[in-house]
Amino acid sequence: MKRILQSFIFIVLLANNISAQDHDRIIQGKTHFKKIIELIKNERILQLADLIKYPLRRPDPVPNVETKESFLFYYSTLFDDSFKQMILDTTQSFTDIYVNPYSYEIGFNRGKIYIDEDGRITGINYSSPKELELQQTLNKETLSLMNPGIKKWKQSILVLKSDNYLIRVDLMEDNSLRYISWSNPKKISDKPDLILFNGIQKFQGTMGGVIYSFKNGDWTYTVDYVALCNEIDNCGYFLKLSQKGEEKKSIKMTRIK
Repeated sequence: MKRILQSFIFIVLLANNISAQDHDRIIQGKTHFKKIIELIKNERILQLADLIKYPLRRPDPVPNVETKESFLFYYSTLFDDSFKQMILDTTQSFTDIYVNPYSYEIGFNRGKIYIDEDGRITGINYSSPKELELQQTLNKETLSLMNPGIKKWKQSILVLKSDNYLIRVDLMEDNSLRYISWSNPKKISDKPDLILFNGIQKFQGTMGGVIYSFKNGDWTYTVDYVALCNEIDNCGYFLKLSQKGEEKKSIKMTRIK
């Protein structure tokens, strides 16, 4: 009975400690977000540009925001009047801050802003009508360059390459997932080596890890995004080939537009 009581007390103390840590981090997150919101409210774009952790990824195939100069040029497209008003309306009380192990996020009706522990903006999950129009235009341009046998997609999810492969994962018009691969030195205008449909998307925890898997007979082609790792070489995108559940090959990939 004494051991049970001691274990219970330990669990309560541990829970209280974790709760206190989360509370402190939420306070820190509010401080960071208040600074960002003030910069947006007062149109202090130069100072806001200094708080971006570059590159700031944009939805494929829109180019990423790579530098401070490109952020200043792209600011009005990224932070349109609708998004700015959404931010100001939602953040009056700062009640929608979510704490992750290494970051914070604040949610709006149609988007989110992500920051790291130092208060730098690491992601913006919002696309203005102007950016969506640009995305559609670039998708049409890409489609015009691709092999005629490849059907139009609804949204480009990933474009990855390695020394030997170029692959795409697309969201189709019926909301299914498609996998396409070309072997080097083929180009997207060439006939693909492999096209797979009806992929499965699976998220891993709250840190952004995601898996896309596609079946091809006994083989499974998995595109794995590893967000948390002990060594940098173990993080990032991997193409993994498995036969009957046994992994046969793992290839480190680089994300491109």
